Amino acid sequence: QARALRVWTGARPLFEDAKADSTETRDVTRAHALLDHEQRDGVQGFVTITGGKLTTFRLMAEETVDAVCRHLGEQRACTTSTEPLPGSEEHATYHLGERLERKEQHLSDHQLICECEMVPRWKLEQTMRRRATTNLDDIRRLLRLGMGPCQGGFCIYRATGILHGLDGLTAEQADETLRRFLQERWKGVWPVLYGDQLRQARLDDWIFQGVLGVEHLPA
Repeated sequence: QARALRVWTGARPLFEDAKADSTETRDVTRAHALLDHEQRDGVQGFVTITGGKLTTFRLMAEETVDAVCRHLGEQRACTTSTEPLPGSEEHATYHLGERLERKEQHLSDHQLICECEMVPRWKLEQTMRRRATTNLDDIRRLLRLGMGPCQGGFCIYRATGILHGLDGLTAEQADETLRRFLQERWKGVWPVLYGDQLRQARLDDWIFQGVLGVEHLPA
């Protein structure tokens, strides 16, 4: 059976062109639009990129820069399709770890920090050093840390301790990092608190409040 873990939502800009029915938003295109204001409005030196979504941001950037270059008379080849962004080179993408059965054959090889998403300690430490960040949400986006059924209930205090040891954070800074992560997770969890996920959230609460006393950590 399916299990809702968390939900999220956000605003997405849509560009309503002249072809769309102003009373029916379903007619508004979900594609991005590049507006050349010299052609459109007689205003020189301005272009607008609007609409689109996160997964098309590089294409949007390419089309925008190409338009600007045409106005400036630049004739250089675009490198968007060939040059990776920092951090997205080979072996730096999402790493979910080996399958559980392989882990069980070598239990002493690597400590598992996130059991839901199979994130081993060595990968977590490597990512923390590579990205030079103390933001656990940044690390979550790279490794899916805390994105499984427990939503960080069993892994995030482990990860915070490792971050504290590696990065030289003070205890107060580590506490604040932990609190921020839990708050962001909670925003998406509370709307779907029913069934198994409600029981999971209650267990997480016992861990963080009853055992670790997160609510009473000094601010």
